[in-house]
Amino acid sequence: KTVTEEISNMALTYNLETDARYIQGIEQGIEKGLEKGLEKGKFEIAQKLLLSGQSVEFTADITGLDIDKVLQLQQSNPIDSGY
Repeated sequence: KTVTEEISNMALTYNLETDARYIQGIEQGIEKGLEKGLEKGKFEIAQKLLLSGQSVEFTADITGLDIDKVLQLQQSNPIDSGY
């Protein structure tokens, strides 16, 4: 038999569900996605708080974001105070 014939006759049974590296990669991907989603939600809430007139300090306290991040958000989305 040739090598090609031997290889094609081999039983290829590889189960991704039991591969520790595969499982670890999936778990890390899910965890990273959740973290990004939570962070995005915090920024959306912070933006709404700032637009409603709340202070930077209050917004940082409620969302758990650093004051510097809230200040950056406020500066990137200036509040229109001209009614």
